[in-house]
Amino acid sequence: MHPLRWLKYFIVPLLSCFASLDPCLAQESIDPLAAKEIPKFQGFSSVDWGNHYDYGNRYVYYVSPSGKLLAAVQQGYDSMAGSLNRVFLIDPDHPAERQQMGGIFLRGLSVLFSPDGQWIVLNNAAFHGSSRPYLFRRVQGLRYEEPLGVDVNQSIRHLYAENTGDVAGSKSDGIYVTAFDWKPDSSGFHVSVNTRYHDLKVQPWSAFYDTLHAKADSPVTRDDRTMPAEYSQGLDNQLEAMYKLVSCKLSPEANQKLNHAEESWLKERASLSQEESNQRTRARIQQLFEMLPGNK
Repeated sequence: MHPLRWLKYFIVPLLSCFASLDPCLAQESIDPLAAKEIPKFQGFSSVDWGNHYDYGNRYVYYVSPSGKLLAAVQQGYDSMAGSLNRVFLIDPDHPAERQQMGGIFLRGLSVLFSPDGQWIVLNNAAFHGSSRPYLFRRVQGLRYEEPLGVDVNQSIRHLYAENTGDVAGSKSDGIYVTAFDWKPDSSGFHVSVNTRYHDLKVQPWSAFYDTLHAKADSPVTRDDRTMPAEYSQGLDNQLEAMYKLVSCKLSPEANQKLNHAEESWLKERASLSQEESNQRTRARIQQLFEMLPGNK
């Protein structure tokens, strides 16, 4: 055997892995929002990262305050990497079209729209006991990108250290940096800093991130020890938002039928266990999404 022949057994899988990490290098997957059955999650290579599988028709939907934009978080799973998420932005008037935002995000992920729809924050809990926000700005249509040189996580950590003197805590991997509330004029959002492991000398602590000037300011130390509720919409909130979005796009006759069907569905769900109720609610949200006129 040629002395360098063995390299192909290392280089080929390695290149395959890198391609899957970069959505620009990876092969375009089947459109999951246009298919009735979602294909296997197109993420890490099954050869290099273990056997992967998905949850089936599993999405978490977020509706923008204006109702003009949907974010669909596709949830998958990899036996080596754990939970994997991709975010697709959708125009409710043309739901068959979608644009992926960002790449692949590990584990927990939730979406926070700015009131004017020009900004989106993703809170990503990629590792146990920690989270960080990613900020995206609208470029055109459904295309959103991270502003060059902007790192909300590091800006907030730096301000925390400067304000409290807790430099060691600001560098800890075990803290939550979480966006939770936009200002009504979309000029910025509030961010909380907290921990489960006593890594911070001062908590709870929060600040304001100014999107117009790309900087963190206005630090606040709350005395009531009550952190803001996580902004991530619960299943019932997602269900209500999707119902309102669909109902405003249907004819009066179709809307009346939907209203009666929803009342019957809610009564039936009330008799189920919490686990069964959650399963039914996820399925109902998906059904409502498929009722959007452009999906027919």
